[in-house]
Amino acid sequence: PAAVDHLLAEYDLIETEERKLSDVLIGYLNPMDHVPSALAQAEAAKNKEEDDEDEDEAEDTGLDPIEAKERFDTLRQLNNKAKKAINRYGVAHKSTQQHLSALGEHFKFLKLAPRQFEPMAEAVREALSLIRAEERTVMALCIRQAKMPRTDFIGLFPGHETDESWATGLAKGKEPYAAAIAVVEPDIQRSQRRLMQLEEKTGLTISQIKDINR
Repeated sequence: PAAVDHLLAEYDLIETEERKLSDVLIGYLNPMDHVPSALAQAEAAKNKEEDDEDEDEAEDTGLDPIEAKERFDTLRQLNNKAKKAINRYGVAHKSTQQHLSALGEHFKFLKLAPRQFEPMAEAVREALSLIRAEERTVMALCIRQAKMPRTDFIGLFPGHETDESWATGLAKGKEPYAAAIAVVEPDIQRSQRRLMQLEEKTGLTISQIKDINR
């Protein structure tokens, strides 16, 4: 939803003549064609933009504005449904994932103008950076302060980045570091809540954000 929010905001600027349709959209991908990943498209768009930077302003795409409006109206509707599901159920819920899948299926066939990719790619990079920072914080709390063996942390934490019961379970366990985990449990959960907020903001799970960056 965050990427779609950005695109919809750009599209809305067409009405106030702050953008042209060609600034936002240059065509549509064929459903029968291979659809490259968002980052692959961003890299290709960046390279094209660098190649064209000395050329005159690009000509209008010739796209039908009525068809574009229909596609963006549908995109807006799907985006609103996805955001409502996130607010009601959370990102990982089955219903939310169905709405996000429908949104993604519609979004991926829009062939965006090169200028649209960099803000989206940057948002994904920032999200990954935040994930790494919070993971390092949790790791330091567990390994340095609670004296959990590094191998235990590597084996136990992945997949529980937003599971606030994870530290609680460890604190109630019989491992030598259980009591120490109980001490840092609030700090661990604080980092996990930040990651939960990131999921809500992006509409992506932590694992999905990592997959996009691979």
